[in-house]
Amino acid sequence: PIQFAIYIAKNVLYVDSSQPITSIIVYTIWGQELFEKKIAATEHYTTPFFHSQAVYVAIVRFENNKTHEITRKLMNNL
Repeated sequence: PIQFAIYIAKNVLYVDSSQPITSIIVYTIWGQELFEKKIAATEHYTTPFFHSQAVYVAIVRFENNKTHEITRKLMNNL
């Protein structure tokens, strides 16, 4: 199984994983896409996250023997 963490702290989105990450898509709780980032297969990724205090949904895709993706709820508490 993939060991994985994603969270928002101090206006930064952090992703750490035991498998290389290939993309991240973040949506509002209502399904509006905020952004999609294609990533060059890294296990650690950060990006600025200047969005309002709310609940978001993130889909993270991984690179390994076959394509995997994990969906997680995020809370931006500022």
